[in-house]
Amino acid sequence: MAQDRINRKLLRLARSHAGLSQNKLGAMCGVCRSAVCQYESGCRTPRVEVLRCMEDLLGLPIGSLLK
Repeated sequence: MAQDRINRKLLRLARSHAGLSQNKLGAMCGVCRSAVCQYESGCRTPRVEVLRCMEDLLGLPIGSLLK
């Protein structure tokens, strides 16, 4: 997964559209707010299980956050 990059703009847009803060989304997926911030800024790529959790909570198809 280290080579994969996520679509950070889609993540930020979907999170905002769902009305979730970085803190809330992180808590629901078992990561801290700063991790979600790093995903959205492109500094870090989430583990597969976190990625799937975010896609599920945000109503996105599996794999849609991967570029």
